[in-house]
Amino acid sequence: MNNDLCNPEKFNIMLRSKSFEGESTPLVEEWYKTKYHVEPIPDSLMKKITSPSVQTNKKTLGLPPKNNFIPKNFDILAKDNQHS
Repeated sequence: MNNDLCNPEKFNIMLRSKSFEGESTPLVEEWYKTKYHVEPIPDSLMKKITSPSVQTNKKTLGLPPKNNFIPKNFDILAKDNQHS
């Protein structure tokens, strides 16, 4: 099994926004002329990725409340000509 899929050293993070246009995107892709910029992942972010820590604040992850509007019976009823 290839472990490179989960290797943070091989991440490729892409951000896309109209606000990046201009001087912040000096490189241009060859075929579609898309402007882009490449920079290494900061050490602070890499540290968070490789050793994540979560502060729980005593909150738990749970399921949403029961939805009474979701049908449970999908039987097809006989045709009633009086109400059709």
